[in-house]
Amino acid sequence: MRLTPPKPHRPYFTLKTPQNSSAMADIAQELNRWHAERFSSEVDDKIRLAYLFSPEWDTRINTQWTAYDELEKRRAASKTPRLKWQDGVEGERDAASSVRKKSFVPIHQRLWPMRPLWVHLNSYHNRPDHDDEQRHNGWASMLDSWKEIQRLMRDDKAFRDSLSPTQQRSFQLLLSWWQAEYCDQELLDTAIGCLERCRPLKITFDPSSNRRLERIAKSVATDTSLYHAKLFRNFLLEFHPLAWEPFISHHRLFLLQYSRYKAACAATMQKLSHAILYPVAVTPKRYPRVIQNDTDTQRLIGQQTSIKPYYLWDSSTQKTVVVAELSACPEYVCISHTWGRWRPKDRTSVEVPGIPWLVPENTLYDVRDVPEQLVRLKHRYIWLDLFCIPQDKSKRAEIEISRQTFIFQGSSHCIAWVYDVESWDGVGAALDWICLRSLSILSHRHTDVISKRVPKATTAAQTPMELLTRKPLEGVPPSDDPYEVISGDPSGWLSSLWTLQECVLCPDIELYSRTWVRLEDRRGSPISLRALMVFLRKTERHCWLKGPIETPFSKPDEHDTAIINHPDRDQRASVRKWSYPGAVRDLFYLCMMTRLDNVLTSGSPTTVLTNSNLRVCSRSRAPAIMSAVGVTEWYLKSPSKKREEQLVFGKYPLSFLREAASKFGAIFYESMANKMPRSRSTQELRHILLRGEREGTMLPVSKSPAWINGDKTTDTRSPEWFSKISGSVEHTYIDRQDHPSVSKWSIEEDGSVSMSSAGIALTSKDESQARKIVGHIYCATAEMDADGRAVAVVKGVEDMLETLRGLRNGSRVIYAVALYHDLGRLYGVLLEMLPISVFGKHYLNKIGSFMMEWTDLPPTTKVDWKIL
Repeated sequence: MRLTPPKPHRPYFTLKTPQNSSAMADIAQELNRWHAERFSSEVDDKIRLAYLFSPEWDTRINTQWTAYDELEKRRAASKTPRLKWQDGVEGERDAASSVRKKSFVPIHQRLWPMRPLWVHLNSYHNRPDHDDEQRHNGWASMLDSWKEIQRLMRDDKAFRDSLSPTQQRSFQLLLSWWQAEYCDQELLDTAIGCLERCRPLKITFDPSSNRRLERIAKSVATDTSLYHAKLFRNFLLEFHPLAWEPFISHHRLFLLQYSRYKAACAATMQKLSHAILYPVAVTPKRYPRVIQNDTDTQRLIGQQTSIKPYYLWDSSTQKTVVVAELSACPEYVCISHTWGRWRPKDRTSVEVPGIPWLVPENTLYDVRDVPEQLVRLKHRYIWLDLFCIPQDKSKRAEIEISRQTFIFQGSSHCIAWVYDVESWDGVGAALDWICLRSLSILSHRHTDVISKRVPKATTAAQTPMELLTRKPLEGVPPSDDPYEVISGDPSGWLSSLWTLQECVLCPDIELYSRTWVRLEDRRGSPISLRALMVFLRKTERHCWLKGPIETPFSKPDEHDTAIINHPDRDQRASVRKWSYPGAVRDLFYLCMMTRLDNVLTSGSPTTVLTNSNLRVCSRSRAPAIMSAVGVTEWYLKSPSKKREEQLVFGKYPLSFLREAASKFGAIFYESMANKMPRSRSTQELRHILLRGEREGTMLPVSKSPAWINGDKTTDTRSPEWFSKISGSVEHTYIDRQDHPSVSKWSIEEDGSVSMSSAGIALTSKDESQARKIVGHIYCATAEMDADGRAVAVVKGVEDMLETLRGLRNGSRVIYAVALYHDLGRLYGVLLEMLPISVFGKHYLNKIGSFMMEWTDLPPTTKVDWKIL
């Protein structure tokens, strides 16, 4: 017989004694009292005034949470019902914990040169790093710091020298803005008046967020001008104490550095455009220096600046002099020009009085006339390659060629002698039209004046633009519009590989015509090459619009994004479909062809190599750019005969590329090819392998340049008109850390890259994960367009694994291989495993690149791969 245990005694009702009820009421009352105290202005302000996740913040917030946790234990023990506000408060606590895990990165000393200007000022005076009162009185502190820094920059050389280049550039941008050098004084009067009225106010929130900026837009006039809005925000980021958080330093430094870059771009556009409205002669001032990243370029070429040129040309005595024989190295100007492609067939050289070697002749000009022409520059000492580098292939010549970095950077300024340009009329007319259009889109001011000037500017811009050499397009039927049936190549100076190096070494180089007339804006300031290219690149993004968009100027980041992603924008529209006046179309076309905006601003040496694919060189290509990227050891250590023995693609010495990869680090492999065919069959791939053909998909250099004089490989219809290598995505680097496996990758003579190990972050065959990886992807598909290019997928993704699965070509596995980590993000390349292997070695192609949010560097995995 089965016995059933007796049921436990259950009372008919729960007795709620007055004592229990009182205890529950007491704990609820204490919790409510805690809530009121925690979010009182006194306690909440004290927490907010501490740097987020700092020791002070931890102490202040943990004191509150310790008290709360004790009360919560008592509440649970007494079975008191949870209060309505508890879920929200605990949710905020969990959110803060999540943010801390992702973003907690205290600023390292190596990153101090990027800090806001007010932080540097405190450090210079040995003031405390954190001060509650300074943050609470943020408006007053901001104005006082700005006033003090202006005084120190004027009177204290030690302080000026203590600023990093990026801090100096930001100060100059803000000073020009504050003094309304190229904007309406009314804008600054309005903004300054508002800031002075805010001086006595105490706040505890960051005023630089988009939400806060929009609230005060009318009070500071940032709703009327994008330039004014960007500079105002940069001012807040540089000087308002509440805009800085050193314990989430990567995030804040990225915002600051990106703001500095965007402010410099906006200032360049504004300075050139403002001169159209007010063409009054003023003391010429140089354009802002636009640099996205200082670190890599400075690391590679910013050393040994004390090295001087061996020779200089003395215009006064009309002879080449040895610098060491002078009392000191004098101030000198460098002249960049191109002549190698125009050597006569018999390659003759002639004597030029005052020069101790024969000077090569060219068909552009008589080299014997140059000394007299140089007198027009009114500079006594000049560096010109023909007159200052022995033209005899001697050891001295090799040394001077390898010193180009120090020679150009040591000059007072640089001049580009663009010999095939007679005048700047076409360029000037195009710039006038672009300036008026840009002002009408990026500002709500002067609309009547602008609209009245546009018709005349449009007529004037229907003229040839001097920096582009035009030629008929073969096979295109006649048209009433001459710009429909002609293409063009850049001027000789803009297509030379040697001049690429010189403009990289001196990006603010000034452009002079054949008759030594300088390219200037309407107020007489020289338009540097970098300023010109930045202006063209940035204005091309919005000049197709007819007027301002709905997104307000007061939210500058959102405004930029809205223009780029505008639904009416056709980013792949043919150049011949641009509805611009002829000279304007030519100028935009020139910028797209040369991509000098990228190479002169990115700060990444890899962009110099990708840009070299667009350039012409009659001799070995590596010596023409080695100084610009700091890769000269291979040249100095190897005999001249051996330099040309192992050439990748028959163009670049293997030793040069290996040294470049070693010095650049992981960013060497970051560029992307425009042609990445993924549709080849296994049989085709085997034939390619047997023939020893390699695409070089991992390299920033290609088999053939985009356009070559005398070889009509390019026009606006050809897939080669730009380049096989498109360069890499533009990044603002903060604290890049390369994956350790990358340094062991080896470039081979056939252009392939051998890998014995790799950091594999993800593969298309991985199993689904609980955490979806968010990021961005650029990947070629197996589909080809009409020009023979692989159709690419470029987009932000919410689930990286699912995206990789969707991009698979049949059963071929895609590997996401890490290059480097920066700012909590992982950057790398997408490699596709090909269905062929030899003795265990697997062959792959690079098919794209990726960025993964909040992803660490993956562990190293041993592989036996060759990337074709």
